[in-house]
Formats: sequence, structure tokens, C-alpha cells
Amino acid sequence: MDLARARAQRSAPGRALGVAALPRRRQVDRSLVESLSITPAIARNMMHLFAAIAALLLVALFAPSAAFTPSARGRVATRVFDGKINKTIDLESKKVVHNEQVVPGDKCVYCRCWQSKTFPLCDGSHMKHNEATGDNVGPLIVAA
Repeated sequence: MDLARARAQRSAPGRALGVAALPRRRQVDRSLVESLSITPAIARNMMHLFAAIAALLLVALFAPSAAFTPSARGRVATRVFDGKINKTIDLESKKVVHNEQVVPGDKCVYCRCWQSKTFPLCDGSHMKHNEATGDNVGPLIVAA
């Protein structure tokens, strides 16, 4: 009689809210085992996995959108080129190519902004370019 009363008290809160009593874990495992032909341990692991996925989806659904966007703090916006990068150097050539021989122990500083008056060597024009565009380009330094 005491066992029946304890079971009734345990399920009373759910019934008061109109919620059916949840099946015991063994019963759920047994139904999964029978329908999917898997072991009870695998069924339990699958239930834990589905619960974790559901929790992640709820977090993603209710989290602010800023939580999933990369922060732009500390970054410099770069300019997107809508035409040619090279506007002054060897324009009649199909491709601008320079071959340089670097002497061992020497250091060469090459332009990467295409603004240098001494191209392919850097003359510091990238600093003016960076200030004007918010870019962060610098030279290529080769030490042999």
C-alpha cells in the first residue's frame, strides 16, 4: 500500500499540470532496442547525443546574433579593388615579371603595393597608400 501511495505522489505533480508521466528510461531503451536493433548502451548514448544537440540548437536559437559574427574590433578595413591594381608599371606587357639576383649577405626590399616609383623595389609609397585607404600592405624583404 505504501509503495502505491509513493508512486501516486511521485506522478501527481505531472498530472496536476496535465502532463503525462514520462516513461522510465528502461522502457524507452527497450523500445529503441526493439525498433532499431541496437544495444541499450547505444540507445542511451544516442539519447544523450540528441539531448546535447537539442540544447545547442536552443542556445543558437536564443543567443544574440552578435555571438556568431566575427568581431571587427582591432581590424583595419581593406579596400576592395574594382579594377586593375597596376596602373602605372609596364602596362603594355601581358605580365609584369622581374628577375633579380640577390648577392649572399645582401638584403632587398620589394614593393607589394604597386605604388612605388622605383618598382620592383620599395620606396615607401605603401605608407601613403595605407593612410589613404586604411590598408595594411608592406614590402617584401628578402635576405640572402
